[in-house]
Amino acid sequence: MMRLDPHPRASAPENERKALRDRVVLSLEEQGFDMRNGCVALPAPLDKADLRKLHSLAAAHRKEKARPGLRRHEQRLLKWIANGTEVRPEAITPRLVEVTRKSEEELLFRFVSLHWSIPVSSGYGRRLRFLVVDSANGKLIGILGLGIQYSIWVYATSGLAGPRSSARRTYST
Repeated sequence: MMRLDPHPRASAPENERKALRDRVVLSLEEQGFDMRNGCVALPAPLDKADLRKLHSLAAAHRKEKARPGLRRHEQRLLKWIANGTEVRPEAITPRLVEVTRKSEEELLFRFVSLHWSIPVSSGYGRRLRFLVVDSANGKLIGILGLGIQYSIWVYATSGLAGPRSSARRTYST
C-alpha cells in the first residue's frame, strides 16, 4: 500500500519547487502581469488592449479545450449569426431567450462566448443565461449572463437575513 504524503509540496526537492515557481512567474510575465515583492500585480495604466493581452492565454486555452465538443455543431450554430444583408436596423426587435441545459441555446451561448478576447468564467452558484435574439430575423444580437454566488444565495434563502421578503428586498437589483 502506497502511503500518501499529506504535504507533498514540502517533500518536493527545492530545485523542483523553484523551477515550478520560475515557470509560473515567467508565464504570468509573458501574459503582461507584473511581479512586485513576490506578488502578482496588474500593470498600470490598464486599457482594453492590455486586458486582452492579460487574458489571451486563458481565452486560447478555453477555446482549444472546447473545440472538439463544439466543432461538429459549428456550421449549424453559425446560422444564428446574421450577415449584413439580413439586418434591418429599423426592424430590430430584441427578445430574451432563456438558455436551458443541454439545449441548442446552451451550445450557442458557449460557442459565442468562446470567441471573446476575455474568457467567460464558468463560475459557481446560480447562473441565468440568455440569448438576445432579433425577432425580425431570428438572428443572435448578443448574450447576457447573470450570476449569483452560492454563499450569498444560501444566506438570502436560509432565513439568516431575516424573513424571506426582506432577504428578497436586500438582494434585488
